[in-house]
Amino acid sequence: MTNDILNAIREKLKDVFTDLRSCEVHPGRFTLKELKSTSAKSPAARVSCLGTAKNINMANGQVKSEKQFVVYFVTKDKSGLSKDDAIRNLVDDMTLLLDSDMTRWLPGTGAPSNVKDDNLYSSEIDRQGVMLWAVSWRQTITLGDDQFIEDGTIPTEIYAGPNDGTYEKL
Repeated sequence: MTNDILNAIREKLKDVFTDLRSCEVHPGRFTLKELKSTSAKSPAARVSCLGTAKNINMANGQVKSEKQFVVYFVTKDKSGLSKDDAIRNLVDDMTLLLDSDMTRWLPGTGAPSNVKDDNLYSSEIDRQGVMLWAVSWRQTITLGDDQFIEDGTIPTEIYAGPNDGTYEKL
């Protein structure tokens, strides 16, 4: 499910941010080393899942898993638009996208929460002639299948008992 969502985010970014020269799923945090190979393809976006904030067992075969997603944006100066202005435009537009209904990437995903953006400027990054920002958020996804709604039948009888295999109808 996480892979499906990362791919759905990537495809949505390609649709919304048509000026991106590169938009890919990335395996983790975006480092200076990776930045050097990406900066030639600017503006660029890298989508990643940084981990799980918490899991809630729903006791039905499903887990609600709160994932932390991030999109890294990379820009460089181009005619008529500085790298600073370009990246702030991308970050603002991404924030608006996350606040829209278009972020229910797939069935079973909740609305984004805890949206924040970070300017990852450093002198090393500046020497590469680029800007790097990250927009991150948390989003709950549903893992697994609900064991109780397989065919839509609702039980009409309830049984209870000790956990030894003996049960009585209530």
